[in-house]
Amino acid sequence: MARSWQIWQPIAIAQASRQTVHYNIDENLSADQETKTVIITPTNNLPVADQQILDIELPGYELNDTRQNDVTTNSPTVPYTTIEYDFTKLLDATGVETFGESALPDRKVTVTNLDVLDYQNAWGAIRLARNKNLIDGRETNAAFIFQTPEVRFKNRITPLIVNDKRWDIADLGNTRSKTLTQHLEELFKVLLPAIINRPYDIRISCQYAFALASNTNDEELLASLPVILTPRFTVQKSGDSTDMLAVTQQLRTNIVREIDNWQTQKNPNQTRGRYLFSFSFFSNPENVSTTENPNLPLLTVENLNLLLTDIIEG
Repeated sequence: MARSWQIWQPIAIAQASRQTVHYNIDENLSADQETKTVIITPTNNLPVADQQILDIELPGYELNDTRQNDVTTNSPTVPYTTIEYDFTKLLDATGVETFGESALPDRKVTVTNLDVLDYQNAWGAIRLARNKNLIDGRETNAAFIFQTPEVRFKNRITPLIVNDKRWDIADLGNTRSKTLTQHLEELFKVLLPAIINRPYDIRISCQYAFALASNTNDEELLASLPVILTPRFTVQKSGDSTDMLAVTQQLRTNIVREIDNWQTQKNPNQTRGRYLFSFSFFSNPENVSTTENPNLPLLTVENLNLLLTDIIEG
């Protein structure tokens, strides 16, 4: 045994990494097991300017009160020190523990009002804690809590959002009748963040469409043909400028010039004709290799409708 002790190598206990944790979410059950309190606390790893509102849903419980920094409120705002959600158990909550088919109780956390172009992906991680809730309604001494190291999924997840609802571009701005340059500027203001916080790629297509017939539901039967398809354009900081309109000025100018040239050559029908624009956005991850996280599609906005009668000469 003495020889074994001489060659024994101590094993360092793995510690849970806290470097990437932005929020601590603590759930506490009351002693009578009728109410639950969920407290959200931003960590020091998260700059105050990056704080977001997190909504919590618990199956089998309904939200009763919300408090921000110990003050009751219906609409939490940023920045904050803590947000506390008080839940009351449903009268008939037998077996209602999950949103889906899992046997594990679900907890739904929603980060509200995120712009997909500024927050292009998410990366899930999990760690397990033992002995944290030994007795309902009582807090366990930290010395008795065992916590595993953080384990992450191999890849980040990038969403793909497709919106094919028809939108009328001429509704943007103060008047319907504008030059094509003005129409595109108003459209860019709505679709793209005014300030470039991180780079992203964009590709724009334009078709000419002619209404063959329409029904009582205003769903017109359209015949279309392609006009332009731009190459991918990276919207990113240019010099010291982070203004989106300034960075995309040349792109919009090129689109207007190509459409004007096409219209001059083809002389399409003005009365029942329109342009249909489609915008495709792609991720452009910073400090990440192409093999680890390539330029993936993020958002597609189709059926952006602009009647030719709403375009005036510039």
